[in-house]
Amino acid sequence: MIEYNSCTTLTKPAVDTPPSTPSTTITANRLPNKCGAGGSVALDYEVSGLTTLTPVSWAVYPYPFDTRIGHVPSPLDSGTSGAVSAGKTRIQSTTTVLTEGKNYVLVIKDASNCILNTKEFMVNKSATPLHLDEAEPISNYSCDENLNNSARVRIKVSEGYPLPLYNK
Repeated sequence: MIEYNSCTTLTKPAVDTPPSTPSTTITANRLPNKCGAGGSVALDYEVSGLTTLTPVSWAVYPYPFDTRIGHVPSPLDSGTSGAVSAGKTRIQSTTTVLTEGKNYVLVIKDASNCILNTKEFMVNKSATPLHLDEAEPISNYSCDENLNNSARVRIKVSEGYPLPLYNK
């Protein structure tokens, strides 16, 4: 076991055992696509499994992330999460420093600057924006007793991928 900056790291034991699973999880709420004229990327992640009410700090680094003890790479972007509630917090930020087609790693740290977990991701080019060509009412159920069936509409789009027909 190694301790560095009040963080404890387990070293590989004599018997091969897998490393422990982090108690926190990082879930993407949206894809980190390159969007808009300025080429911004919206980062939107939920961190769960937190045991304190202290917001976490986050940073984005080029992938692969160098984890050698004493090596402190400079983050490309960083910040602090929102408030922690019920063991969860959200990271929401827009950045223009990430490059399309490159891999990055999101690093989550606690108040002691110990790494809680990491999440690898790739920045992709956003899909071509849809252009609405036509919206045609198919049927109207405004007098139906089922409040969830209000109408059916056929939508025609171009410059992207058409969506399947939905009942709403």
